[in-house]
Amino acid sequence: MEHVSQNVNAFIETYKEHVTNEAEFTIFKAELNDRGVTPETAYLFIKGHYLMDNIFKPAFKLVVKANQRSDIGYVVANTNAASEAGRRQQVLNHYKNNCNVDTLIFQAEEYVRGAYWQKMIKKMRLACS
Repeated sequence: MEHVSQNVNAFIETYKEHVTNEAEFTIFKAELNDRGVTPETAYLFIKGHYLMDNIFKPAFKLVVKANQRSDIGYVVANTNAASEAGRRQQVLNHYKNNCNVDTLIFQAEEYVRGAYWQKMIKKMRLACS
C-alpha cells in the first residue's frame, strides 16, 4: 500500500500546479468523492482507466473485428453471388449500428452479477481497507 501512496503523491505533485480556481476544485473533489474516488482510491481509479483505454478496449475491438470478418466470411461462403454484396453490407451495417465497442463496454451491466466480478470487488475492498 505504501507504493500506492507514493504514486498518488507523485501524481499530485505533478498536476497540482494546474489547479487555478480553488472553489471549482473543491466542487470537483466533492463530485469525485461522491463517485467513490477518494485519496485512498485515486491511484486505482487512474490505473483502471489506463487498463481500459490501453489494454481492454483495444483487445475488445480486435474481438469485434474478428467476429465481423468471420460473419462476412460466412456470407461469402454461403450466399450466391447475386446477393452477396447486399448480405455483406447487412453485416457491416449490423456491426456499425449494434456493435460499437464503447456502447458494448459502458452500457453492458450483466457482468456485475457474475462470480468473477464479485470476486474482483471483494479483492478491491480488501485492498482499500
